[in-house]
Amino acid sequence: MFAQRIHNLATAQPRRRVATWLALLVRRLLIQRGYDPPVRQRIGRFVLQVPLSHDIGINQSAFPDYSTNPSRIAALVQQKYPDLTFIDIGANVGDTIAILRSRAHFPILAVEGDASFFQLLQVNAGQFPEVYLVKALVGEASETLGGRLETRRGTSAIVQGNQTITTRSLTDILEANPAFYRAKMLKIDTDGFDCKIIRGAAGWLAEAQPVVFFEYQPTLFSKVGDDGLSIFPLLASAGYRKLMIYHHTGEYMLSLDTTDARLLREIHEYFSGRDRIVYCDICAFGEADVDLFETVRKAEMDYFRTVRSF
Repeated sequence: MFAQRIHNLATAQPRRRVATWLALLVRRLLIQRGYDPPVRQRIGRFVLQVPLSHDIGINQSAFPDYSTNPSRIAALVQQKYPDLTFIDIGANVGDTIAILRSRAHFPILAVEGDASFFQLLQVNAGQFPEVYLVKALVGEASETLGGRLETRRGTSAIVQGNQTITTRSLTDILEANPAFYRAKMLKIDTDGFDCKIIRGAAGWLAEAQPVVFFEYQPTLFSKVGDDGLSIFPLLASAGYRKLMIYHHTGEYMLSLDTTDARLLREIHEYFSGRDRIVYCDICAFGEADVDLFETVRKAEMDYFRTVRSF
């Protein structure tokens, strides 16, 4: 299959300069002409169907630790909470599920609102037991908003438009899926709506206190009328004490308290005004899990010390 061959060359490891460049060029031209068939991509120990336009393979080729951090964290969360259940908001085509299941097994509630991604998620999820799918765009509340869903490079975001979209709050989704009400880990990757989702679920977060792994993209926050920084006092008031910051490449950067306003402002400024592909991921731990935070922090420092060989 021609598209598969182009995808394989574009995502090859190690990257071959001329062949990779030509493959990326052809791939871009095909996508611009509306040719975007599904191709096979290995993610963790599994092979998934992804759109040709999806950047997951390219990112994995360029950054070996890309998107692997939730799986290492979840494995340690499960050591403390053997009955761990996991909520994946913005499940896309199931790439996080594959990465998680490459390291550990626990029930996963996968929520995705984009119709094309959800169709592939259904196909890919067939190889994973105890994965439960919900087709929904998650927002601060269950409501109808003006806007449209824009898909680009394997991600989708809600942008301004003359159409309408319907969102569901996380708490409403949990009411319909009560087995996940006591979930101990929540991952959010929604290209700008992450903080809105957290605000809408503040009461549940204060009660359930899951470890929260979310994307922090000031560039996209501003497009949906969100300031980003106000999420940290909200997390602190919900009982969250510690944060771990990761570069979008998956590399661990630093840790801090939710009340460290000065350093949070500097992190916010560093990632502001950039292209949407440059951002950070944040992992938040509640007061009852400060011990877990210390375990994860040490494990991550040890991991990167090993992979960098120093």
